[in-house]
Amino acid sequence: MLPIEKQEIQDFDEILNYAKGKIENMYPEWVNYNAADSGITLLELFAYMNEMQQFHAQQIGPAHIMAFLHLLGVSPGGLVPAVMYTEIMKKDKNDFFLKGTKALAGSVVFEAGETIYMEPEDLLAKEHKKMFYPFGETPEILSYYDIFLNHEMKREITHTLYFDLFDEYAVTRNPIDKDCFIPLVKLQLEYYDGDSFRPCQMLEDTTFGLLQTGVIKFCIEGYMEKIKDSYCLRLVAQGEYDTAPLLKGIHCNMVPMTQRDTRIEYKEFVLLQEGMNFYEVTLDTFYGVYGVTRIYKKEKEGYRQVVNYSDYIYGEKRHFVFARETVEGETGQITLCVVSAKEEKDFQQLSYMGNGGTNQQFYLPDKTVLGVAFSLWVEETKGYFTKWHPVKDFMMAESGQRCYILQETEGILQFGNGKFGKCPKGRIEVIGYALCVGGSGNIQKGQKLMTETGEILYNEESACGGRHPEDIGDCIKSLKMHLENHGRAVTNGDYEKIIKETPGLRIRSAKVFASDTQENCLEAVFMPYSNGDRILRGDAYNKNIMRHLENKRLLGTKIQINKPEYIGILLHLEIMVKRQYPGAQEKIEGSIRKYFEENMDFGKTIVYSRLYAYIEALPEAVNICELTLRSKGRGVTRAENNDIVIPFQGIGYLKELKTRCILTGEK
Repeated sequence: MLPIEKQEIQDFDEILNYAKGKIENMYPEWVNYNAADSGITLLELFAYMNEMQQFHAQQIGPAHIMAFLHLLGVSPGGLVPAVMYTEIMKKDKNDFFLKGTKALAGSVVFEAGETIYMEPEDLLAKEHKKMFYPFGETPEILSYYDIFLNHEMKREITHTLYFDLFDEYAVTRNPIDKDCFIPLVKLQLEYYDGDSFRPCQMLEDTTFGLLQTGVIKFCIEGYMEKIKDSYCLRLVAQGEYDTAPLLKGIHCNMVPMTQRDTRIEYKEFVLLQEGMNFYEVTLDTFYGVYGVTRIYKKEKEGYRQVVNYSDYIYGEKRHFVFARETVEGETGQITLCVVSAKEEKDFQQLSYMGNGGTNQQFYLPDKTVLGVAFSLWVEETKGYFTKWHPVKDFMMAESGQRCYILQETEGILQFGNGKFGKCPKGRIEVIGYALCVGGSGNIQKGQKLMTETGEILYNEESACGGRHPEDIGDCIKSLKMHLENHGRAVTNGDYEKIIKETPGLRIRSAKVFASDTQENCLEAVFMPYSNGDRILRGDAYNKNIMRHLENKRLLGTKIQINKPEYIGILLHLEIMVKRQYPGAQEKIEGSIRKYFEENMDFGKTIVYSRLYAYIEALPEAVNICELTLRSKGRGVTRAENNDIVIPFQGIGYLKELKTRCILTGEK
């Protein structure tokens, strides 16, 4: 038998003696250490309390920690599927690639996240440049780019183009929140009809004006005509870019794929009772079109199966038609639920019988069940099903609450004991079921995927986002990060951090300071990042920052955004360089520009001696003959030691650089 190690906790005597030993240094006048002294009595009391706290702390296990986390509104996250975009390289005769179509990368199953129309493989004319600026390196307020096509695009069909953008800049763009982001640039796609360019119907733009990699969905309402030998789409940008879009490529037939293996899926439809002769709903998923389906109508007692309907397939969609008698007597909204699977046996395999007993437990066929896709009903009344809901712990559940716990990685379904969570009695039907391998789905780019119908797909980028379920340790780390990043602006540093995190923007630096003219007012200046020497003139940046700060600032505190004071630095350098370094002047000038880009900040003094030492330490340099700094800007001063002192609302930038290199031995 293995020996049990003694836990490193102090007992009562050790705690008391440790406290007594501190008395002499903290309060030398205290000399009576006997139990009769009232101070010693208090120390004994606190020592006892400390010992009890240590004892109870040792009894806390995973269940207790989970309960505490639930009180804080936190619970470990479950399986998260990986996502990626893939390009269809070989396709069958179908014009549509249906949502839910499965593709295998080895043994890992991916599913199409949406239905797309498949274009001819040679639709796009080949781009001769590996990377290119569609609107130029310095885009104007109104710029355009022509996309030439080898084929005419069909009318009244949703078309999709995928734009792959370069984004490896020194300052990354913050993730865009589509609900609160004010676009910097608005894109309009136009097609040539023989006479002029006419606007396409823009349906979706996940690039947000070519700010990030994404897709543009659009519809052409007229007929296209050729310009010379090609059809043409024109992409028009209205607005002001911070960094000029740099495209790595434009692709068609790109479909988003999610790592999951769906076995049963459901979708609810809400219809309005309008006295029509018939009602119709449509499904566009692979199982919905080609699989088996069950249809239920929501009534007062629960969901009841409907058998009186007809269906047909048209336009790669399955249409379900219901006679007026199906909804007769109903008023207002009518809810229908369509449950689909590949085969009837999938329904039978995931059907169980609840006996009304406590702590019922069922083993699912698989052990990697995706919790967010799992859903079930219980037939509490003959012929009527009621939806039950997932919980993390039964301790917070009421006695009559219809709930269950799903252990994703074990494939175990658990129900309550009647006191905490209701006990199911009747048929249990799983209506949502999918498998997921979590982090194992993050496959590398360039892999080949094969569908059951023969399409071949290649992923342009690595799959990302897949994650195994969190354990308690991961959950506690996430909680600590959440508490540290409280998202509330209290200090000036908080405001500066939040400004830099504004969704959709690239902000190199920000400075916040108290206003000298208004009470309870903070003034802020910021410097956007750009891949050129442009200074933004529009106010889209200001609007985004103000919207982002609105719910994070202290009540009563006003925010005023000012234009920064840009201090232009003029640098003249005469330097001796080594002969063995070809192109020494270009390298030295590049190093100096990099120094200014990396070291400039609001209110930061340009220290002459540091710049001198930096240039002198360059491998090409032998000796600095002359280094002169001058500045242009409001509020800037020059110190006696040649330092350029920048005001706190100003930021320095290298406006002019003149360099003369003298080779060693040259006269």
